[in-house]
Amino acid sequence: MGADFDYAEACHPDRWTVLGVRLQHFRVGHLLLLERSESPFVAGGDVGSSELLAAVWVCGNTYKKGARGLFEGMSLLWRFWTWRKALALEFKKDLLKRETEKLAAYIAHARRPIASVYHDVEAGKSYAPFVLVLVRDLSRYAPEQVLEMPLRQALFEREGYLETVGATTWDEPMEGAL
Repeated sequence: MGADFDYAEACHPDRWTVLGVRLQHFRVGHLLLLERSESPFVAGGDVGSSELLAAVWVCGNTYKKGARGLFEGMSLLWRFWTWRKALALEFKKDLLKRETEKLAAYIAHARRPIASVYHDVEAGKSYAPFVLVLVRDLSRYAPEQVLEMPLRQALFEREGYLETVGATTWDEPMEGAL
């Protein structure tokens, strides 16, 4: 693979902090949760304080905890923190803009390699077929493990799988993308 990609960085990427919350490595499951919740960070559109806070919840937790909180309700402590932050964001538009840009950069950094293997990304199509391909190609892992896997690591592991079955070589297009 190219010199600009490192397997260790894919498995343990840089840590990001948004609104004081230390985000998890951007996982395959985070991508699905953000798409499912129609987050403007994935689907496009305007970002308000509630969208930012929901995306921070998803990316600040594991896939399983993020899904549970997003669809079944967040803890009382998190709701109180969210209420305080939402109030602050409404009065400090520069803070909302700065933190939105940080979260967008975090997601863009993790998603960057996808474009080389899933060409419908720019067209705004669903990521679900892409994730299904990852789960299929990484069949040595349970689906839950793939969803909890850092996205860039999953892409690297998929390329390794395709190399072992002779479907691709390390010199093909994905080399520079990672």
